[in-house]
Amino acid sequence: MIDNLADRFTDKSQMSAMKAMFVAKRNRHSIIDLPHLLFALLEFPEDILAQVIQLLEIDVKGLKKRIYKVIKLQEKVPFWTRRDWKMFVTPNVKKSIETAISLSEKRGDEKASSMHLLYGVVDSTINYPRTEIQLELYLLLRDANISPSILISALDEVDQDKDEIDLVKKE
Repeated sequence: MIDNLADRFTDKSQMSAMKAMFVAKRNRHSIIDLPHLLFALLEFPEDILAQVIQLLEIDVKGLKKRIYKVIKLQEKVPFWTRRDWKMFVTPNVKKSIETAISLSEKRGDEKASSMHLLYGVVDSTINYPRTEIQLELYLLLRDANISPSILISALDEVDQDKDEIDLVKKE
């Protein structure tokens, strides 16, 4: 996988990853999958992600409820008694992390933010092999009108607004 992940992500996006692990554990899942990460990202939106959510008029509370229903579809570990239970990350989560880093590099951002991770999750959900859970997540994102291209357009708009504000401040 990718070395030095902590150096490649903002503190908030790292918190989201930890929250995804917590959500999986709380539901007795030994596998951290895309719905866990998506749910966690909506818990701790960074500035840019919060602005994109607002711009796209995403109903975060409603979306989180629907994501949690998808999370509940995942099989539970039958005997969850040990505290040191091993947790695994799905290949799609790994792909979403790689996509997030790639996007941050393309855009010239110092570190990958929650927004980059959200893009990675959405891209992985839409463009890579689907399990039943991933299909449910795909349908949920489609119904919420969230796609990689829509996220990039919103991110571009937020960045443009930020640049205009920075110009006004300089004058």
